Amino acid sequence: MCVLLPVGGHALLQGHTPRLLVLVLVVALALSLCLALTRRRLTDTQLLAAFAAAQAAYHATSAT
Repeated sequence: MCVLLPVGGHALLQGHTPRLLVLVLVVALALSLCLALTRRRLTDTQLLAAFAAAQAAYHATSAT
């Protein structure tokens, strides 16, 4: 979740993606992640893996 706003900002600043599409994708991804991550209690290892994956996704999208 903490990655979605910067990724959306990068997509908007690059100007290649329509604003409404970026908004819809960010909201859809945020909603699905919230539903998936709040249905059960995560262990410390699972939580760390989720944070690491989010950070890697941010770096992968902002590198372009």
